[in-house]
Amino acid sequence: MISIEREDGFTLAEIIVAFAILSLALLAIFQSYGLVARSTVGNERERAALAVAQSLLATTGLVETVMLGKEEGLTSDGVAWSRTVTPYGQSPASATTRAYLVIIELKSRTPARHGDLIRLSTIKLLSEQ
Repeated sequence: MISIEREDGFTLAEIIVAFAILSLALLAIFQSYGLVARSTVGNERERAALAVAQSLLATTGLVETVMLGKEEGLTSDGVAWSRTVTPYGQSPASATTRAYLVIIELKSRTPARHGDLIRLSTIKLLSEQ
């Protein structure tokens, strides 16, 4: 009887299965990397838009005279903003300060993950001029 010696090593089928498993693992790793990168960019856009909104809210009545009504603008980053100022409540006629409701809204041209609208509002006491 003729005996055939078997050589040590992997068969072609085993190598193909190993490459398939490796490629699926690498695909999962690269997809998660891409997801993290997109999430980071979205967070940076949200953070920048929030900084603009906070700045507009903080400077209302400090840098310029308060103008009642709605004012709109566009930042250099393409973020559209609006500031709405309305009187808030009743102030006595002799009061030197008055309460104003200030609403800041920002809408980005490139939507962030959780929507593309940021809205901040506060009540400010500002002196009559």
